Amino acid sequence: MYKVKVTSSFSAAHSLEGYPGDCCNLHGHNWRLMVTILCPSQDEIGMAIDFRKVKQILNPIVTDLDHKHLNSLDCFNGKNPTSEELAKYIYNRLEPYCIELNCKLLETEIWESENASIVYYKDSLD
Repeated sequence: MYKVKVTSSFSAAHSLEGYPGDCCNLHGHNWRLMVTILCPSQDEIGMAIDFRKVKQILNPIVTDLDHKHLNSLDCFNGKNPTSEELAKYIYNRLEPYCIELNCKLLETEIWESENASIVYYKDSLD
């Protein structure tokens, strides 16, 4: 079994409705993202999954978020675009591609600062 990790980043703004502090105001982050994919075996040339393939799948997802006001995106309609919601959204977009590649998306981790991150994953109850 192999754990493959790929990182990416994007910049975006948001505001958190109902938050009792400064984050209720419009502000931005330079988000950092790491996806972890579990692969059961290697292919004929010895790779669990090609990093380039993961990046090709991940890039359009990140592009859809980059330099956007997250509150205005349809995917967050009715939800605060928190780090938790971002991690879940990215997971749900990426998961079908991993299944097609005979791998399992283990988790998405997103940092809104260098000191704070959130991890989203599905356990057996999901």
